[in-house]
Amino acid sequence: MSKPFSILLAFIAVIFFVGSLSACSLSFIPKEADPSSNAVTLPSNISEPKLVIVQFIAHPVQSFSVEDELSLDIIDLVSGLNYQRERYFLQDLEDGRYAITVMLPEGATISYRYSLVKPIEVVELLPDGRQLPFRQLLVRENLVVNDIVSGWPEVLYNGTLASLNGVIADSETEAPLPDVLVNVAGKTALTDMNGRFFIRDLPVGQHNLVATKIDGSHRTFQQEVNLVDSLSTLAIIRMLPLPEVTLTFVMTPPNEAVGAPVRMAGNLSQLGQTIFDQANGNGALAVNMPLMSRNPDGKYVSQIKVHAGNFLSYRYTLGDAVVNAERNSEGARSIRQFLVPDRDTVIDDQVATWRLPNASTLSFFTQSPVGTPPGDQLYMQFNQGFWSNSIPMWPMENGQWMLLYNPLNSTGESIEYRYCRSADCQIGLEDYQSNGIRSVMVGTASEVHDEISGWRMLDASSQVDPNFGQVEFNQETIRGVEIDHNYASAYLSSYYGMADSLKQQGFNWIILRPVWKVGVSGDLPYIDPDPKLTIPSSVLQKIASVAKQEGFKLAIYPKLQFPASRDFWWNDTLKSSLWWQQWYADYEKLVTHTLKLASGIAADQIILGGPDASYTYPGAIKTVGENYGTPKTSEEIWNELLEKANQYYEGELLLAQNISASELSSHSFYEKTDGFYLEVDSELMPAGTYSIYSVGTYLDSAVYNFYINQNKALYFALNGPSFTTRSESTSPSYEIISPTNNAFNPSNVDLAGQTSFYSAYLENIAVRDWIKGVASQGFFPALELTDFSSSIFGKPAFFLFHNQ
Repeated sequence: MSKPFSILLAFIAVIFFVGSLSACSLSFIPKEADPSSNAVTLPSNISEPKLVIVQFIAHPVQSFSVEDELSLDIIDLVSGLNYQRERYFLQDLEDGRYAITVMLPEGATISYRYSLVKPIEVVELLPDGRQLPFRQLLVRENLVVNDIVSGWPEVLYNGTLASLNGVIADSETEAPLPDVLVNVAGKTALTDMNGRFFIRDLPVGQHNLVATKIDGSHRTFQQEVNLVDSLSTLAIIRMLPLPEVTLTFVMTPPNEAVGAPVRMAGNLSQLGQTIFDQANGNGALAVNMPLMSRNPDGKYVSQIKVHAGNFLSYRYTLGDAVVNAERNSEGARSIRQFLVPDRDTVIDDQVATWRLPNASTLSFFTQSPVGTPPGDQLYMQFNQGFWSNSIPMWPMENGQWMLLYNPLNSTGESIEYRYCRSADCQIGLEDYQSNGIRSVMVGTASEVHDEISGWRMLDASSQVDPNFGQVEFNQETIRGVEIDHNYASAYLSSYYGMADSLKQQGFNWIILRPVWKVGVSGDLPYIDPDPKLTIPSSVLQKIASVAKQEGFKLAIYPKLQFPASRDFWWNDTLKSSLWWQQWYADYEKLVTHTLKLASGIAADQIILGGPDASYTYPGAIKTVGENYGTPKTSEEIWNELLEKANQYYEGELLLAQNISASELSSHSFYEKTDGFYLEVDSELMPAGTYSIYSVGTYLDSAVYNFYINQNKALYFALNGPSFTTRSESTSPSYEIISPTNNAFNPSNVDLAGQTSFYSAYLENIAVRDWIKGVASQGFFPALELTDFSSSIFGKPAFFLFHNQ
């Protein structure tokens, strides 16, 4: 494990080159750039953006009817897809094409899509029949954009498909760029740590490709790509790095809501936008927006590091990008825009008003219930035909919270609203009649006073079980949590803050579980990062940095997200010899990404294998008819894969294995690991049958024999969901149950069963020095809960871990 990591990069380059030999390869250089130079002229000061002409030409593959009328909808992704920003009606060119010319700000990255407005109003569809979320373009002078519209509802695409894969690197250092969002024909992909991306099942023909970095660290890339039937086009892209500058925003507020917290909402991650919310069309969340500081003179100030040359779009707000956002003197929502200059700059802004003209304002005063965790912040949601993003309330004294709300409705209309905690208005909802929904009539009162009786899935009185005491671990035993793999941007602040509370409870190990999506395209499997699911590598790096500062050990354990139940997918998917070759190649792609990620964040361990991959072990699946079982070469494949990982990674390489009450399995490639991550589920035995004796007997027989035979480090991973009855609609036993799983009834809770399971295992692990560590699986750091899930945060099992 002592070879330099540069060898791994060479190894990855070879893999990528060999994999691309059968593809159509294109080296992309932006049309507007000089091929001999990647230089870009940066503005020296702030000025109004120049408006330039852009022509859009839409080519519907087929018409919906003879009366078709189309529109171009320009979308503000900071506000979200629910809020249409600008609509332009296209002209029918009577040759199957539709066109429109629009004036747009030069240098801006615009999001848009097409809609059918007559004879019905519907949004364009992707070739697979799903609604197209958004397309993108980088505005340049005299730009002509040609777009293929795949289809409409009831008129789906039935043409040929093609794929695009590529690699994106820094144009100066040639280092691969992770976390680049690539948009082609309305489909998005995310680059991995090796700069690779894959977009499958695109209509053949010419498309516009746009690649962006959410933090603006590199210049947005744009180029046309021609996709050919039955070929996978390879794109080699270089993005220009941009210099970092500091912008100091000084905002003078109106004489309204004096002293209220003010945030900034904008199109970069520094202003609250995330890849997750952009890809999902949610709009930027207030919880991720920077909070401005209020000076003694009443002005608000914020210093933000951005990169010169970026088109910055932002607004000030008491809520988010829509609710309580600033307005101009005419009452329209304000949007401020400029190109970031090449030097540190002070920007003086003045907000005209927070309110609609002549509109009533509501002040909400809310009392939080006894037992609300001290770290929780209260939020509100408003129903505007759909539930808005959660808006932070303002803390007062003695559990009181306040929010000044400027309604979007007219006087005399009813507003529905609800309270939640820590920005999560699904799991963290208040326990209130009518499913947590309250209402008030606009204009009938200026103040609303509410009292929250309790929180959904949180009972403070049951958080400690007096029948179980804390477990005394020796100093050498590693105690950790494996983070729930369900990622959402609303959880970011809890990810960054979890190390402190975990350290106080005696934990010293965090296992991160980034998700990659599993699917099938052209009868072959694929494993890709997905911007709608995958936690970005930059976020993992920030979590790791905070955890390392607190003295935590860190592990990376990639998770596969299957389109159906994992067991069902493995047993029922039709597999051929070529299918298996593709599967192992894509899993190796995931492993090389994980190796580089782990090295970049100085992770102490990588965990591979586990239940998601165990079906690829020798003899795991039998051949039935034309459905090929696990190939005979699987032992050799795993040996080679672990040998490479072991050779290029300097940390500890662990192999995960879900164990049962029977003897643990063994394969020759186990020799290539440094140890094992043994996953234990509470359903191995009936609920309530766990005791110190029964668990001890099991550990000292089957598990100890495995330890003696392998002579490697053992870590235990405990999964004990606190439900009473497993729902039939969920995946089979031994699955980690997330609080986000809506198949379970909130009242389906058995905390005592979970506590008994943990107590029996922890008491035994603590006194066996041949067990190196133990982790709790499915830990959900965003909220303390007393629910059905595997998470122990806020439950009696959490307090079993001794505070050293």
